[in-house]
Amino acid sequence: MRARFLVESPMVERLAPRLSPGQGISVGTSMADQPAQTSERSWSLTERELASRLSWFISIRWFAGLTALLFLAVAWHGFGIRLTGPDQPLVRVLAAVLGLFFYNAVLVILVWAFRTRGLLGRRAIHAFANLQIVCDLACVAFIWHYTGGIENAFCILFIFPMAWASELLSRTNAYFHAVLGATMMNAVAWGEYSGLLPHVHLVRLVDQCIMDFVPPELYLDWAFVLMVCMAVAGGMFVTVFLAGTIAQRLRLRENQLEEAYRRLQTVDTLKTDFMRRASHELRAPLSATHMMLKTVQQNVADRLDAGQREMIVRATDRVDSLTKLVNDLLLFSRLENEVDVPARREPTSFDEVVRQTIELLTAGAETKNLRLEFDIAPARVTAEKEELTEIATNLVSNAIRYTPDGGRVSVRLTSEGGFAVLEVTDTGIGIAPKDLPRVFDEFFRSTEAKNAVRHGTGIGLAIVKKIVQSLRGTIDVRSTPGEGSTFTVRLPLSTEPPPPNRVH
Repeated sequence: MRARFLVESPMVERLAPRLSPGQGISVGTSMADQPAQTSERSWSLTERELASRLSWFISIRWFAGLTALLFLAVAWHGFGIRLTGPDQPLVRVLAAVLGLFFYNAVLVILVWAFRTRGLLGRRAIHAFANLQIVCDLACVAFIWHYTGGIENAFCILFIFPMAWASELLSRTNAYFHAVLGATMMNAVAWGEYSGLLPHVHLVRLVDQCIMDFVPPELYLDWAFVLMVCMAVAGGMFVTVFLAGTIAQRLRLRENQLEEAYRRLQTVDTLKTDFMRRASHELRAPLSATHMMLKTVQQNVADRLDAGQREMIVRATDRVDSLTKLVNDLLLFSRLENEVDVPARREPTSFDEVVRQTIELLTAGAETKNLRLEFDIAPARVTAEKEELTEIATNLVSNAIRYTPDGGRVSVRLTSEGGFAVLEVTDTGIGIAPKDLPRVFDEFFRSTEAKNAVRHGTGIGLAIVKKIVQSLRGTIDVRSTPGEGSTFTVRLPLSTEPPPPNRVH
């Protein structure tokens, strides 16, 4: 339910210590309020979350492989860049990309097996994530070596696995991969410098003439090699620090929200249970009070003066209002929990329910000199009669209540496209545009409604909406302030025959 219940209800304050025996975390707690030392256990990913994110990174890997192929094609055909050195370096690069695709396909199968069949445990899924990062780094190092090594500015690609590691794994593991990535890059760069690895030189084909794309001895310039290695390695560690910090804070915030959600669920359960119990406890004394007041009206009214009789009438009306409120709260609680509701539903004549409702409310319309119009066509829906009565009564009574004297209320029931359509139109006070999105919220009353009728709970339309939704129907409202409103309910028509020997 709404968070304001936590703030406004004193009952919740008394119950709060029982909601969480440990040190709970509220939604409003800032990062500064948390302990300085946060355990990795508090923000580590669960296995299913990790598997879900691994699936996302697998998708990114497909994109990365296709981007590498596109870059090679553009460099080869668009800019005339060629690779010289070991035998067929381009073939080796293409083989590495195809190997990446094959490896990614295997990952897809493994992640699917984990998510659907639970084949991997906690340690296995984390080892699986670490293996992916290692393989990604090895693939980047291989492709970087055979596309020019230190001459290729795309050594920056070593940074991307660091971001993935910070998102997927603990900070300790992320720093391990940063060290591993820096080691691989330095091994390639200094291996080429020392001659332990063959160097692939980048050249450019211009008018059938081979030209150096970069200085031919650049990979042998120890100062340049050192500068690039230090810059990229530093970028890896900075990426791990920044991405890890952001990931840690996001995970902590997710845990805070999950804890707050669990507490709200507990409070909501307590609130619903309290409403149900309180309503049950109030029904008996209210019924007894109503009976006593009626007895006084019938047997003692002739002994009372006009003022006393008026007080009895007013007290009876108030008890009736409270009784209706209690019944509404019980119905609201039942609808929220949806306890055995569908089992009691059967094909019911919606038109007869609407006619009976109009008959009961006609006297109220006549006292205000309202013109009550209706056009009722046969329609059967699968529902409890009480549910349909609640819908019709709330909509028609609200139209009568909020329509000034001498106005008009129109009730129309038709069948359209497999739905029973109930329209209740009035020439009443209307609803302001800013209040329309909230008109079906529980306990909400617009400013116009409060000014027109002092007493009201704001729960009637909320109950109608819950009933309509429970019946898989829809409800909407159109309104113009000062001119009136139209409420439209659509309920699926019943396809079942009526029960035998049943009078509706």
